[in-house]
Amino acid sequence: MIKLGYFMSFVKGMYVILFALFFALQTPAYAESLNRVAATVNEEIITSHELDTRLHQILVEQPNIPGSKNALRHQVLDMLVLESIERQQSLKTGISVDEQTVDQLITTIAKNHQMTVPQWKETLLAQGMDLSAYREQVRLEAMRSRLYE
Repeated sequence: MIKLGYFMSFVKGMYVILFALFFALQTPAYAESLNRVAATVNEEIITSHELDTRLHQILVEQPNIPGSKNALRHQVLDMLVLESIERQQSLKTGISVDEQTVDQLITTIAKNHQMTVPQWKETLLAQGMDLSAYREQVRLEAMRSRLYE
């Protein structure tokens, strides 16, 4: 029969091992992949993580895009650079889009897809999209539209 003290020591030991393993997986290499600079536009940085996230979103939306993934990655980077320039120019000229406008735009987008806003958000989540990043894309599109008016 196992003594309770021995069993508790074993459990504590396993907890320490799992805890150490968890933090070992949070390696600098993982952090580096999030923070690696893909491009710099004026003083604004575009990270590899941002690039990978947008690339993933595009591939989810349009899985049969012709060409190599590397070529698409370069096109997406070009798009992010242009977006950064447009965002900076919008801010310089005083163009902004408030939360209420973003909400209205998302409602319109959902209706165009014949969905309610919660259904649309569920669809986006099912596609692996980050809702805050999606909101920022909608905001940027509105800013871009105002910039070119």
